[in-house]
Amino acid sequence: MVAITNLKIFIMKKMYLIFLFIPFISCCQSDSEFIFQNSFPVKWDEDNICISKEDCFLFTNIPNDYKMIIFYSNEKYNKKQLIDTLYWADFPYKSTLNIYKSEKYDSYIVLWKNDYEHSPIFDVYYIKYGKLIQIGCWIINTPYPINEITDFLDYSVKNIRIRQKRNTVEFSFSKDMAFIDYSKEKNDNWGSFKAGELILSFNTVDGTVKRVEKRE
Repeated sequence: MVAITNLKIFIMKKMYLIFLFIPFISCCQSDSEFIFQNSFPVKWDEDNICISKEDCFLFTNIPNDYKMIIFYSNEKYNKKQLIDTLYWADFPYKSTLNIYKSEKYDSYIVLWKNDYEHSPIFDVYYIKYGKLIQIGCWIINTPYPINEITDFLDYSVKNIRIRQKRNTVEFSFSKDMAFIDYSKEKNDNWGSFKAGELILSFNTVDGTVKRVEKRE
């Protein structure tokens, strides 16, 4: 009888611990938002732009070769990565670094928006533990208006929402948009989407990007 009573007490304690940790587990699995921090206009004659105390983008001007070499560096981890080499003729007329920080994790998303002749091109990066990963190069703009003439089809970063759940970062769009995957200059035109129809899912472990469509 004593053994049965002790067994019941043991089981009750186990059940209590399970119920105690359910809210904690649920919390850890919940979504985390990337919150907009700041926007930095890129001036090609600047030495660097620091988005945090440790993370910086460095611009090295090579006048004799008419080009700019761009690096990412992290002081804490003593790392430096080559991002790109641009010739002056390829510079956009307007360029902006848009910085987002995870509300739960020590990680950043950078939407590097470059405005060219007809639409913006977004170089998208993920930063964590002093390592920069390029998620993609995306042409995102508003769909061409019917019966209207316009030269520039802009798309504001305010219409891009970034969320993370575990090892997945999702990009969704709150305004109608047209999308071209320009990563590695493959120029893959996905077409036009209504607000909320397209989600881009980035896996932070293996670096893959998946296309998710949600149509009613």
